[in-house]
Amino acid sequence: DIGLFIITRAIDGVVRTATYDGVPFLESREFEDELLRLVRGYLELPRGLEVRRPGIEPRTSRTTRTSHEAQSEQLDLFAPKAQ
Repeated sequence: DIGLFIITRAIDGVVRTATYDGVPFLESREFEDELLRLVRGYLELPRGLEVRRPGIEPRTSRTTRTSHEAQSEQLDLFAPKAQ
């Protein structure tokens, strides 16, 4: 599975770099929590949705959805979170 490959390499890269850099928080609970947040965020992001990036137009979809349907399914990662 490509998703599993991506997330394991992301975690590996973060842990390797933290080890190499000798960061003081390497064995902290906060570091572990942030890694879990990374994994959960990746796993909870619905697949098949476009992600909006400021100043970058999303790629056109190759499905038969209308433009309005595609726009209503887009995520805006930079929007303020609802509280």
